[in-house]
Amino acid sequence: MPKESNLSAKQRLFLDALISEEAMGDLRTAMRLAGYSDNTKVAHTAKELRGEIREATETLLAMYAPKAAYALTSVLDNPDTFNARHIISAAKEILDRVLSDKRARTSRLWPLRHLQLLECITPALRFLIWFAN
Repeated sequence: MPKESNLSAKQRLFLDALISEEAMGDLRTAMRLAGYSDNTKVAHTAKELRGEIREATETLLAMYAPKAAYALTSVLDNPDTFNARHIISAAKEILDRVLSDKRARTSRLWPLRHLQLLECITPALRFLIWFAN
C-alpha cells in the first residue's frame, strides 16, 4: 500500500481534486486544479499515482455508501418513487463495491456475516433488490 508521506504537495492536491465536485473524477481537470502543466501527460500521472488513485476512488465510494443505503431505505418507505429501479441499481452497485473490499479482507467470516445480514433485510427490500435485477 503506497504511503501518502512520499507524495509531493502537488500530488496530494491532485488526489484531493480528483474526488472533488469540480473535477468529478476527470484526471485532466484534477491535474489543472492541482497546478500541473497542460503539457504533462495524463497517462504519466496516472501510472505514477495508480495506487493512490485507487485509494481515492475507494474513499469516494465509501463516502457515498451511507447515501446509497439511505436511498434503498427511502425506496422502501415510498416504493412509487420515480426511477426507483435505477436508484436501487445504482445504490446496489455502490454498496456491492464498498462492501466487497471489506468482504475480501474478512473472507473467513463472510458466511457468518452474510447470514446475519440476510436476517436483517426485510422481505420488502429483498423484493426490491430482486425486482431491480
